[in-house]
Amino acid sequence: MKIILDANILLRDPRMKGADFKVLLDGLSLVPIKLFVPQVVLDEVVNKARETFTEANDAITKHNRKLAQFVDDESRLSLVQFDIANEVLAYKIWLTETLHAIGVTFIPYPDVPHKEVVQRELLRRKPFKDNGIGYRDTLIWESVRRVTYSGVEPVIFVTANTRDFCTENGLHEDLKREVHSEAPFEILTSLSELNDRFVRPKLKQFEFIPGAISAPDGTNVALRTWLGAGLSSLVNSYDGIGQDILGWPQEAGSVRCNVVELHNASVTEARKMPSGQHLIRLTLELDIELDISVDWEDAYQYPEVREAVDIGEPFSSSSWGEIQRVNLQVDLILDSSNTVVAAEELRKLDSDNCSIEY
Repeated sequence: MKIILDANILLRDPRMKGADFKVLLDGLSLVPIKLFVPQVVLDEVVNKARETFTEANDAITKHNRKLAQFVDDESRLSLVQFDIANEVLAYKIWLTETLHAIGVTFIPYPDVPHKEVVQRELLRRKPFKDNGIGYRDTLIWESVRRVTYSGVEPVIFVTANTRDFCTENGLHEDLKREVHSEAPFEILTSLSELNDRFVRPKLKQFEFIPGAISAPDGTNVALRTWLGAGLSSLVNSYDGIGQDILGWPQEAGSVRCNVVELHNASVTEARKMPSGQHLIRLTLELDIELDISVDWEDAYQYPEVREAVDIGEPFSSSSWGEIQRVNLQVDLILDSSNTVVAAEELRKLDSDNCSIEY
């Protein structure tokens, strides 16, 4: 089986520390998987790192200017900027070496003639959008196509960008006609979907007490500890989760989250990984306090905000708090001694306003 990873999959977990990557990489010894990453994807991920460090430096400069108004010695300012060039180079070297170490094959830039790319853009054939945007996606697709040219192994392209590659019925017809292979080809939208299909079923289940945070070998200690600070940290690590809970667009307003009460937590599945670690799936019911701030532009632009704000006269800003009951599905990886949570991943969120798989 040939698995091709898109940039949005790598960018979801740039250091590959989360449960999804750990399950996949640990499962390579159980499932005959060959991993591929297009060179254009690698370059896109590294460029995103550059953009992120640049944004961080801009924010640090802004905060230092604010702090400088209140301190008598600016040398005491603790926010230090990154050396962007060195940080980006270090990340590129780490990412390239790590992918090589796990056996990834890099797909070179496709040698597709410029005339063909231009013709594709003019005809608005996928993955080009109606506005003509889609050059990098076209290079990615051409890289994916080349993996299908040889062999009879199934080929799976893992990408969250279904809007440009798919329709509601699967791969877009523009692209389906270009897959030159008798082997099965499909698109999956996440590593969790890939793992659930091919890796998780290969992992041996072990006994636990259904519906309770307990297991015969003592996993309850680590789980109960994680349900304290670990759960709050996980919730706050997902940008835009507050907007998701409200059913708002990601760009609408500012929403800060605070876990205020856990009502129920249950283990729904427990499996042993080849490394000896344990993969635990939790279902959680909890209350999250939302600290919400919006301005007039948010209210003007988003109907979801207008429904939440009593709009009379234009206003500069509005803030309020509310508590929402949510249900989460979370994957945790415990070390072999069941004393430390080695990785975590938010799988699903359900609230009154949304049902989202991450």
